[in-house]
Amino acid sequence: MIINGLTPQEFKREAIKVDEYQQGAEILIQEWNAEQSMSFNNLMFEMNKDENDKKNFSLFMAAMIAASMVKEDGSPLVDIRHFRELPKIIHPKAFERLYDAAAAMNGFTPKVIEKAKKS
Repeated sequence: MIINGLTPQEFKREAIKVDEYQQGAEILIQEWNAEQSMSFNNLMFEMNKDENDKKNFSLFMAAMIAASMVKEDGSPLVDIRHFRELPKIIHPKAFERLYDAAAAMNGFTPKVIEKAKKS
């Protein structure tokens, strides 16, 4: 579907190597579209209601990764509602690389992250 000349393929993407699973394996990280951004923001709103979730930065990281992982066609690779499972199934080194790429691609600079941690 084309809206005002934009297609999902025009969002920035980066293939992140996850050799921890299989040599040459990659996961696509994509700049968020509006739906992914709203899903992430809604999830953060819900997490902020729980004091334990609010203090758990790895859950923030997992939610960002879940919102950013896509298939070749740009559709989500995982349902963001299952973000809590990601730290259990993704190798720690791959988790860090995926998070770093997702954060950078979606404008979460270290300054923005620090502000989020404090609120």
